[in-house]
Amino acid sequence: MSLPNVTINDDDLLYRRLHHTRVYEDGSVKSIAYMFNSRPDPEVSVDLARLTTPEEAAGRGKPGTGLGEIVTSVPRALGFQVEYRPLPENPAHSQIEGHNTKALCKQLAEATQMILMPQKISNAPTE
Repeated sequence: MSLPNVTINDDDLLYRRLHHTRVYEDGSVKSIAYMFNSRPDPEVSVDLARLTTPEEAAGRGKPGTGLGEIVTSVPRALGFQVEYRPLPENPAHSQIEGHNTKALCKQLAEATQMILMPQKISNAPTE
C-alpha cells in the first residue's frame, strides 16, 4: 500500500488525545502527556488537524478523552521529526518521532493548548 503524499508544514496543528490524568485542573498539560509507561515516548501519536475534526480525533480515544493542540514547528524546533503515518482506522494519524527526554516532554507539554478538556468517567452506578 502506498501512502498518500501529505506534507506536514511547520504551521500545521497536531492533535494529541489526552486522558484526564495527563491534564492539570487549570487546563495545563502534564509532561507525562508525552510519555509512554512513564518513559519519554520516541514515537508520540498525534493527528494532523487539517485531516480530521477535534470531535473525530477525541472520539478515537477512550470515553472522556480530551484533546490538546500543538503547532508542528514546536517539536521540530526541539529536534523531532513530524511524520505522516496514516492508519486504516485513522487517516489523520501522524507521529512526533525522535530522541525524547523528560525535559523535552515538559517543553512539548508547555506548548500544548487544551481545546477539549477530558472528562472523568465514573464506572459507579448512578441513582
